[in-house]
Amino acid sequence: MNFLCRKVRLMASMFSILLCFETYAADISGTFDKVGTWENVVDFSINRSENHLVMTLVNAAGRTMLYESFFSGSQWSEAEPIGIINRHAGDTASVGGAFMSDNERRLYFHANYPGGAGGFDIYYSDKQPEGWSEPQLLDGINTAENETYPALIPGDETIYFLKHQKNNDPKIEKKDADKMSIYTSDRDPHGTWKEPQPVDNVINSGYMQDVTVASDARTVYYTIRSERKETTQMMFARLLWSNSWLLPSSLTQNESGYDFYSPRYAGKWLYFVHANNKKQLRQGRIARMRMTGKESMPRTVVTEKGNIQTLASHKPIAADVTVYNPTTLKVLGRYQSDQWEGGYDLTNTSGSQYIVDVRNPDYSFASYMLDYRNSSKPEMPDVIELFDTVQLSVSVYDSEIFRPLDGEVIAVRTSDKSVFHAQAHADGKYLLALPLGSNYDIAATAKGFAENKFLFKLEGDIVFSYFERNLPLEPFKRDIKVNVCDVETKKPLAAHVFFDNRNREEECIIEPSQMINGQAVVKLRDNDQYDMTVDGVDGYAFHNGIIDLKKQNTDEIAVELVPLKINASLQLYNINFATGSAEIMPDSYFELDRVVQLMHDNPDLIIEISAHTDNVGNADYNIILSERRAQSVVNYIVESGIPQSRLQSKGYGMSKPLVPNDSEENRAINRRVEFVVLATKNIQQ
Repeated sequence: MNFLCRKVRLMASMFSILLCFETYAADISGTFDKVGTWENVVDFSINRSENHLVMTLVNAAGRTMLYESFFSGSQWSEAEPIGIINRHAGDTASVGGAFMSDNERRLYFHANYPGGAGGFDIYYSDKQPEGWSEPQLLDGINTAENETYPALIPGDETIYFLKHQKNNDPKIEKKDADKMSIYTSDRDPHGTWKEPQPVDNVINSGYMQDVTVASDARTVYYTIRSERKETTQMMFARLLWSNSWLLPSSLTQNESGYDFYSPRYAGKWLYFVHANNKKQLRQGRIARMRMTGKESMPRTVVTEKGNIQTLASHKPIAADVTVYNPTTLKVLGRYQSDQWEGGYDLTNTSGSQYIVDVRNPDYSFASYMLDYRNSSKPEMPDVIELFDTVQLSVSVYDSEIFRPLDGEVIAVRTSDKSVFHAQAHADGKYLLALPLGSNYDIAATAKGFAENKFLFKLEGDIVFSYFERNLPLEPFKRDIKVNVCDVETKKPLAAHVFFDNRNREEECIIEPSQMINGQAVVKLRDNDQYDMTVDGVDGYAFHNGIIDLKKQNTDEIAVELVPLKINASLQLYNINFATGSAEIMPDSYFELDRVVQLMHDNPDLIIEISAHTDNVGNADYNIILSERRAQSVVNYIVESGIPQSRLQSKGYGMSKPLVPNDSEENRAINRRVEFVVLATKNIQQ
């Protein structure tokens, strides 16, 4: 027999069905126990914990209805009718074939409600806090024929049910018009049921009375009646893959005058209905026997239980929990957490690997790898926390000098154009709180800079709750033409031109080699102020000035350099003193250092430092004050390494105003420091 078995297995590669002709003896021995006190049971479903029964009972009017009972630890409660199912679409329908999903959150059954697809159809009802929901027709399965006794694998990816299997031979079709067969259907990747197909005829070898599937998704239990419809036999079959089955085997030996049917496996027990087959309507009592043969017992399964809730408020949420084969990525089960309590439980077969994805379109995504090959210990977290909002930190900075910018950041949701404003939380950093499920246009602006934006996608699977992005901004610039020439002859000169931005850390330089006929173009930032220094031409003094692009509309700067010859005078800019004092303010050092450099570059140059005041105050005091200020400048230059012999100081008070002292602006012009060339070998004629 073993040789024959191996031979048949070898032939399986050439055929779509694998049949092992090794039958098993009955796996049930000894007497059976009665369950409950009901005597009018047609069929039933029991949960894996063996404490919840949904039964089809026959009422006094001969109508089949669904009832529930719960085990308290010592006895079963009185059976209560499930009114919302029994009374759906009126009180005329018959209901039966109950099958509780493995997580007990969905109840499948058949009913002949008015308005269905035709005859008996398969429906389902979901568990809610107040009880079962209104029945819903199971899409994609029902036809004008009778579909009965639904049974689904954990995760509801495969359904088994009974349906008439038509025969092309009219004589056989007429003879077997009421013969029911086991059909099955799988969901496609989109969750739609495929066209149902009958299981192999080795299974469908008689008149099928009922069918159910165990939690391992491979072991199918069913009842088959003889062709004369006189006796029943409980059977089981093991699915290997696709539509390849081991040869079915019997679960019980026949007992004269009695039927055994509706086999259900739970907790190493075989539950079934034990009925007197002489009754007109077959009905009986629920019983159970201990299963001793491993061949007929389902494979071991592992249950993962936990809760799904929000990260922020810890409130329960409903989420889709999908189980995949990690190699083929085929969907093995689709579950959903309870929206009222957030609870979920999965049923997986031990000894295998799985990928579990958790999704809600308005929340984040989570994924886990489960590996039961070496352990059956649950590996899913007790609590899965999903978030519906992400934090986006946007860094806004100058694209050229990489300094943070004070600006504004907004997000515009692409779906409805809702606007979200960011909050500044650090220099140049802005924080946005954005709901998931949409995409956003993120835009940053700052004064003097062009807008920059990017598309931030929050549709699909989001794993992280915090993101960081950079948005560099390009400054607005103007082309400024610089003309450098001799102040007297207007001869073009090639010079170094330095622009030092007063508003930010930026320098722009024009090299002498870049100048053509004393001209060059530089790009300066609109609305910024620059200190401009022009030097590097032998025999000429440097030139300093302030370029204020906030106020200046011109795009051209004319610079006239003063030749270093006797009596040539050059006004120094930004030489400031404390009020009524000769103390030099620190902001004057840059300009004075230019004088020091000029003296180094022209070692024969001898100059006079002259200081001037406005007309405010006593004339004699102003003379003394100006002399002290001129001497302070000379002292600074000497301390910077220039010999005292090359410097003289002179205070002129208010005797040489450049403009009338008739306004504060003009008086500021008259308060000045100049240097005058007294002698140099490089004297221009």
